Amino acid sequence: MKKIILNITTGSDWRSKIQEIRDLNIKEVACFPTYLEKKDRLLLYQEILNSPLEKIPHVHIRHDMGDDELNFFLGKYQTKFFNIHPYQDLFADYKSYLDILYIENCPIINEYFFDNLGKTAGLCFDFSHYHDQGFFQNSADYKDFLKKIGKYKIGCCHISGFNQKKMEREKSGIKVFSKHYLDDLEELDYLREYKNYLPDLITLELENSIDEQLEIKKYLEKILEI
Repeated sequence: MKKIILNITTGSDWRSKIQEIRDLNIKEVACFPTYLEKKDRLLLYQEILNSPLEKIPHVHIRHDMGDDELNFFLGKYQTKFFNIHPYQDLFADYKSYLDILYIENCPIINEYFFDNLGKTAGLCFDFSHYHDQGFFQNSADYKDFLKKIGKYKIGCCHISGFNQKKMEREKSGIKVFSKHYLDDLEELDYLREYKNYLPDLITLELENSIDEQLEIKKYLEKILEI
């Protein structure tokens, strides 16, 4: 059964999100500490411990997170999915977690992407990155992407916005129209095209407040018939 979960993202004010979680007595979210250095991640974890959260099934890790941090989530919050960017040899660095480690398709897919998919649990499908670079901009990196991923498990995913009329940023010399802050619910309508690729756990990757994410979740449940 498919389920959409909210997220503590850290590209904006993560402390206010945790306060909302306290105020609303929310028990389950994802956590993406990818914008934080180690000292700030430790502050985040302390705030999580002082919240009503009981489950954090999906965590977006980054290259400098060690066993102590991954085991924090595994031991206390029943994490089932770690995802990471494919910009290094993950097989060596995270060999103890390969059965629950999923590789995200980023705006640029480098030589490590498919190599790591074959060594780890499978794909964390970022739909906005594919729709932006593969479908809309027809990037060579994404040539035949949907066909190529057919033999891999899609274990988890990221849900962000897409607006072809607004360039959100430039990244590594390319234009990026995918959005991590939603201005309009219609920026999610592109996801109707990918209903057949949705895994059971569907994670919002949005900097919007928790209250806004709750409204976004309702909208997605409607348009994706979840």
